[in-house]
Order: sequence, then structure tokens, then C-alpha cells
Amino acid sequence: MTLVFHHTTHGQQIHFGAGRAAENLRTQLESLGSRRILLIVTRSAIAAAEALTAGLPVAARIEGVAQHVPLPDAQRARALAVDTGADVIVSIGGGSAVGLAKAIVVEHTVPIIAVPTTYAASEGTDIWAVTRNGSKEIRRDARVVPVSVIYDAGLLANLPGPLAADSGLNGVAHCIDTVFAGGTSPISRELALAGLRSLAAGLPGIAAAGGGGEAPLGSRESCLYGGYLGAVAYSGVGRALHHEIVHVLGGSHGLAHARTHAVMLPYVSAVLASWAPDSAARIAVELGGGTGVGDGDPARVCVDRLLALCDLLVHPSSLAELGLAQSELGAAVARIVGEVPAVYPRPVTVEVVADILGAAFSGADPRSLLE
Repeated sequence: MTLVFHHTTHGQQIHFGAGRAAENLRTQLESLGSRRILLIVTRSAIAAAEALTAGLPVAARIEGVAQHVPLPDAQRARALAVDTGADVIVSIGGGSAVGLAKAIVVEHTVPIIAVPTTYAASEGTDIWAVTRNGSKEIRRDARVVPVSVIYDAGLLANLPGPLAADSGLNGVAHCIDTVFAGGTSPISRELALAGLRSLAAGLPGIAAAGGGGEAPLGSRESCLYGGYLGAVAYSGVGRALHHEIVHVLGGSHGLAHARTHAVMLPYVSAVLASWAPDSAARIAVELGGGTGVGDGDPARVCVDRLLALCDLLVHPSSLAELGLAQSELGAAVARIVGEVPAVYPRPVTVEVVADILGAAFSGADPRSLLE
């Protein structure tokens, strides 16, 4: 077989180790010669940030960042970076923190050091976005890739159960969207499958403990590692059906990002599994701990195993539960169809997206979308 593909690898240092975040952060700041830190922190990580940055040269800080990076927030943060002469941005928290950092450095080019406290791992991609006039604008730029990522599973000891579940499923979505997307390089595909394997191994331990500190350290580390692999894999794709749906529902309709991932994942996967049974079989194997599909229908086995994982976790069950109004479905469908790239074996039509959103809105069994 002759392989023909394109793949881009971004330079990034990963520092992984429980209890080592403070040491690793100081080492990285020293290596960069940083003297003026702009600190960006999500609300759930304020206590951790206080401990990690004690004694460091923080010139300014932004706390409690909004999801989906509203453009006015990005503009204020860019001005703050310039006014304070920040020579490095340290983001501590979930995807909203690193998302705002990315929106700054496309105009004020300084390095980002990311210290994640969820499993979603947007720090592993070159994708950034701002929301302008109700539309989430997705872009790619190598400058937004953090130069260093510091993973410390100890920082996730107090992560609330719902946030642990939703961000974990966000990581799973990176993996599954990558495997199903047409034109994915074999490198990205294998990274996605490895990430899915690690997440599927770690999430049951997170679920059994209800998230937080009672979850075994090994489960938290497995999810951090798997989440990162999935994000790097998805960076090789950049745009895919599940993520376009989630971005539109978040940016244009105000739904919470990770929670929307958790709701939509089984529905989109059911449709794509029917379209791409070979990919569905690969996903099913990783979700099944290495167990093949046997004589079963690969698409059904894939969705059954994905639902079994989702059912372990406390997460919302429908778009209606997230607050989407039924009257908004039509506008959402039209916008999504206009955003989805042509990378699938069948066209992503208005009818296809309407079926997906309709089932997800009502909380119907995702298997109803299998062909």
C-alpha cells in the first residue's frame, strides 16, 4: 500500500507529573526569561492559581473568563497585555482561559504557558476563536499553540463531578471527530485512537468517584494524557461535523461548550458510524478495552459502547435541558450546514443536521439515527 498524506506537527513542550506544577512553571518562566506575567484564570482554578504563582512576577491578572471568547473580552485583554508590557501569558484553568490567551497572542505575540485543570485539552491545538455578533469565528494560527503545557493531575483533585464528566467527553469528542473525518492523516488517526483508549480507561474511575479528589490519581492522569492526545490529533483535522455543531450552538445560541459536547457526541457519532463502519469498528475496539465487534454491526457496537461510557457519567441528556429553545433549531441547522467541511462519504445536508439536532433536542435514543 502506498501512503499519501499531509501532516503538520507543532513545536510544544509537555511537562507531566503530579505535584510538580509549581516547579515546572517556575522552570519554564526562567527558561523564557519572563519578567511580566499576564495571568488568566478560570473561576474554578483561582485557589490553584494563587498557590502556583505565589512570588512570581504577575503584572496583571484576568479572572472568571467567559466561554466562547466574546470579542469585547478579547479586545480588553489585548489592551491589558500591551499596557502592562506582558512578556508571557500563563493560563490556569479550563478551555476558556487558554482560549482567551490564544485570542490575545494573535495580536500581541508573546508565548503562552498553559496549566490545564480540566480534560478538554484545547491547549494542544492551533485553533482559536472569538465570538462576534452572535457568531463564533474559528481560525487557525501556529502562534496560538502554547510553548509549554504543564499537566498535574493533583490540580484536578477538586474538579466538580459534572465538569470532570463534561470535559472528559469533550476530550472523547476530539478523538472520535478525528477518526471519522475524511482526509485525516494516519498520524492524527492513530493519536486519536490512542487518546480514546486512554480516556476510556480513565473515565470510569472518574465516574465511580463522582469526579474530584476521590478519583484515583491514575484515572485522572489517564484522562489528562488521553485528552492531550485527542487534541493534538484534532489539530490535524481542524474542522469536523461534531465540533461545528458544538461551536454554532455555543457561539450563536449561548450553550455551555463542554456540556454541549457531552449531549451531542452520541447523536453525531451514530450518524457518522453508519456512514463509516470501518472507522466505527476502530472506535468500538478502543471503547471496548481492545475487544473487537465480532459478528455485530460495527456502527451499533460503536454507539452502544459510547453510550455505555456516557451513562457512567453525570451529564445533561438533551439540548432542551441545556436551554436551547425549539424555535432556535431551524437557524442552528442552517448555520451548521454552512460551516461543515466536505470531508465525509455522504453530503451533510439540512435533513441530516435537522435529524441530529431534533433527536438531541428531545433526548431521543441516539441509536434511532443508525441506518
